[in-house]
Amino acid sequence: MPSIKLFVAVCERYGPGRLPYANRRDVGAGYAMATVAALTTTNFILATQLSGFFTVTSYTKSLTFVGYSGPLSEQVFGMVTTVPAGFIAGAAVWRVQRLRNWRGAPAGFVAMLLMYPVSQLLHTVFLLPFGTLVIGSTAAVSLGEFLIALPFVPYYGVLLGFGAFGTTFWLTLPLGALGGYVHETARMEAT
Repeated sequence: MPSIKLFVAVCERYGPGRLPYANRRDVGAGYAMATVAALTTTNFILATQLSGFFTVTSYTKSLTFVGYSGPLSEQVFGMVTTVPAGFIAGAAVWRVQRLRNWRGAPAGFVAMLLMYPVSQLLHTVFLLPFGTLVIGSTAAVSLGEFLIALPFVPYYGVLLGFGAFGTTFWLTLPLGALGGYVHETARMEAT
């Protein structure tokens, strides 16, 4: 497929293939999945800021258009956890011994699935208590409120994780599979 070969060449020349330890299979996969996470998050931010998104309302069970009303700074601030989570998930999936038989698109798909809970964990630990200090985020809480709400963090994580997955899976999972395929194609061509 010539289009994939061109994409692989561009990624190796200008993309994550130039970063430190990118020649290692797991670190290279982490870079590839971090790149996919950055691309999907950026595209989702642009889509929601420009046009909104469709959602299913619980009280009417119907599909309705809901424009995103949050500020752009909150979405960009949330991207701070998504990209490292993509790296961690990609490196973890490519490092698991049992998964070494199937690489490429299936591994990229699984890495993007794993990105959601990892991102939520990073968000809860780093952004939730300190978001008010950095950007004055309305989604952040003070440190005292965070400590009081600490027992409820798993419930918050599940709710926010399902919301994030429900609104972005249509973009994240296919691009994660494509990113995994491109990463493995580049690895095979390099050897």
